[in-house]
Amino acid sequence: MIMSLLAIGLCVLVLGVWAARGFLSSMIHMVCTLIAGAVAFASWEPISYFLLDFAKDGSQVLRDTAWALGLALPFAATLAILRLITNAVIRSNATTVRAIDMVGGGLCGAVSGIITAGIIVISIQFTRLDTEFWGYRPIEYTGSGSVERSSPLIFPVDKITARTYAYFSTQSLVNDEDTSLERLYPDLDIVPTSLRTTFGDGKAKNTLHPDDFEVMARYTVGEGRNLPIDQLLADRWGAGAAQKATTPEGGSYPNGSTIQGFAIKFNAGSKESNGQVVFGNAQVRLVCTDSEGTSWTFFPIAAVMQAEAAKLTLRRFRFDAPDVYFASVGGSSHSGFGVEFAVPPGFTPVALYVKNVRVMANEGRLAVPAAQYATTAERDNAVADGSLANLAGANLEVAENKYGGKTPGEVAEGPVSVRFDPTKFDDTTGLRISDRLPFTLHLTTVRGLTIEDEQKKNIISRGMQAFSREELSNIPLERSLQVQRLSVTNDTIIVQIDVSLGKQMSYISRPNLIEDDSKPVNLVDSNGTTYEPVGYVYENSADGSKTVSYDPGRPIMSLRELPGLSKSRPNDKLMLIFRVSRGVNLKTLGIGGETLAEFKPPILLNQPQGAN
Repeated sequence: MIMSLLAIGLCVLVLGVWAARGFLSSMIHMVCTLIAGAVAFASWEPISYFLLDFAKDGSQVLRDTAWALGLALPFAATLAILRLITNAVIRSNATTVRAIDMVGGGLCGAVSGIITAGIIVISIQFTRLDTEFWGYRPIEYTGSGSVERSSPLIFPVDKITARTYAYFSTQSLVNDEDTSLERLYPDLDIVPTSLRTTFGDGKAKNTLHPDDFEVMARYTVGEGRNLPIDQLLADRWGAGAAQKATTPEGGSYPNGSTIQGFAIKFNAGSKESNGQVVFGNAQVRLVCTDSEGTSWTFFPIAAVMQAEAAKLTLRRFRFDAPDVYFASVGGSSHSGFGVEFAVPPGFTPVALYVKNVRVMANEGRLAVPAAQYATTAERDNAVADGSLANLAGANLEVAENKYGGKTPGEVAEGPVSVRFDPTKFDDTTGLRISDRLPFTLHLTTVRGLTIEDEQKKNIISRGMQAFSREELSNIPLERSLQVQRLSVTNDTIIVQIDVSLGKQMSYISRPNLIEDDSKPVNLVDSNGTTYEPVGYVYENSADGSKTVSYDPGRPIMSLRELPGLSKSRPNDKLMLIFRVSRGVNLKTLGIGGETLAEFKPPILLNQPQGAN
């Protein structure tokens, strides 16, 4: 909202100033602004790369703002020079009919205001700021981990400005259509936010120096084979289930699409302050052209890397949940990743961007694929036997992704049998019968949860709130400040089930059950009665925060209402909270009528709450 108000305010300010000065003065300023914008976009990349090179061994601040300064400085400098020249040549203002002065001046002032505000907004967004800076985030993760366009500014000056100069770059301002703004930056308005969509909510690097990485090779899957999309988006580590990937416009990939993969070697300069290379799918993008020459942007759907630090075995990991990031391990100066994009049929790769540093994908050794896999099975074999790792010396053997006791290939094929001892909590089973959260909250940190003060027990009746690592570490000693219990009636019992990766009842290991995310998770008793979750506790391993959600009046009726779990983010935790009738025998845990786990023997719910 703040960014929208800033954009509107800038437009109104410029419009008001030049509308008051008359039509001819306003028109001169508009022409100067349009020329300054053209100069800024034409020189943007060269100046930004110059600043990155200048800051390579120096100022981190300059590196973090290089793409912003590369656009804002030439715009401001050109506009200032042009205004000095026009003011020196045209020393007096000519006036026309007042109505023409007001209307014409207002229209010209509006154009100047939009261009000025658009370039300022784009420049601000290119700096290393929080992902959702001033309430503006034009892209969002879907529940399945795809990057899609979301809410633009109320008055989208950034999009209007970017599209205006993209159009001019192929028309009156054309120099080389192959390197035009329209061809190389078809979605410039969402690029700044994509760079800030990083690990730590914008705290990781938003750009690199061109020497910080090298694209070693390109490979394809399904080229010319017209594969069904469900087959193309499947792999052996997902038990053959197709990934739910969508385009940035929210559309589905059609049959006959292909996988375009790139083997990237990261050098020492690409590491974060903690010594690791970290990236997510929003920071890497591929620009392709369709059969008519129109450019489109695509984000990765998966990465190939080492599954365990101690072994050189490769695995393919999906970007199939929000905020999935991959990190290198060890002290090596170099680390490698394979990055895969789904591309519709008839589309040709043009440019690959890694944190906005461009590498032409249709030139040099990338012009011809180093490997072409007819099917995903061939690609999977190349991943498993390590041959894909050696493409042009890419050496994709230095990335880590831990899987909590299970390897990505271990996928359950049927319902699991769960034996539960009600006298103790079995960490492997992950089942608790208790109205208490597995941790204690401090009453002073509670804001989004409704607390009932029944005999000073501070019972949570409903609400949702995320608690930071610092808030969770503040454990009160006074009972009156402790918040841990969930509201429950005399005829119900709280059942908590940990469905995190590696737990016995994790549904991530059953991709065939979760393919349709409109299905609910439910417990079923021996009478056939079903119970949907009424809440959950979600732990984000990236920042250590925990989200508590609890609302008995609004059961969670589909998987999409739950936080997304991913094998690519194995340390995240999700505990589902059910409120079940007292005295029944719990028989199964299922998804959409299909059994995930069967309790043997059935669990009789008659013990008092708080036993575990």
